[in-house]
Amino acid sequence: MTRWFLIRHAPIEQAWSGRIVGRTDVGIESGADGTQLLRSLPPRATWVVSSLRRTSQTAAALGGRDWQVVPALAEQDHGDWEGERWSDLLAIDPRAPEYLATYDRTRPPGGESLEDVRDRCIPAFTAISRQANASDVVAVLHAGPIRCILATVLDMPLSSALKLSVAPLSLTLLEGSCDQGWQVVTVNQVFARKLG
Repeated sequence: MTRWFLIRHAPIEQAWSGRIVGRTDVGIESGADGTQLLRSLPPRATWVVSSLRRTSQTAAALGGRDWQVVPALAEQDHGDWEGERWSDLLAIDPRAPEYLATYDRTRPPGGESLEDVRDRCIPAFTAISRQANASDVVAVLHAGPIRCILATVLDMPLSSALKLSVAPLSLTLLEGSCDQGWQVVTVNQVFARKLG
């Protein structure tokens, strides 16, 4: 049995709060204690991060070492909307209402749909699971890929994925295998909001 410890990265730099930062490479805020989360992680595991620095910064703050960088597990690319404020989106782009109503299958201009994210994340999740060979994996990722993984293992429509809360520094734990299936042990268990 393989266990996946899916951790959403720490909160992003305050200057980016409220902005669309899917594939924008921003850092994390510092300040709080990740000790409780760290205690929940296995002492020996394969560590995985995306190609965006907020995941490697969080992994380092949690004591991770020698992690594997997996670009396929990066956050959704919001294309032309990256850096804009969510609250301004409707005024900026008349296509925003369609996207917000069908985000799972509609691409923002120059970006990815959630289906696109799933289509690149799940093969990586499967390959890492098979390589793990019944050992533990700690993956510091983003809300989008975590939701895609959860929707897939739960056979849930991707259109319902935003109903899954994935807070910064939360832990989602899966147990199982690609051949035998996965059990969701916990979702969005929050220990701290920041790391320092």
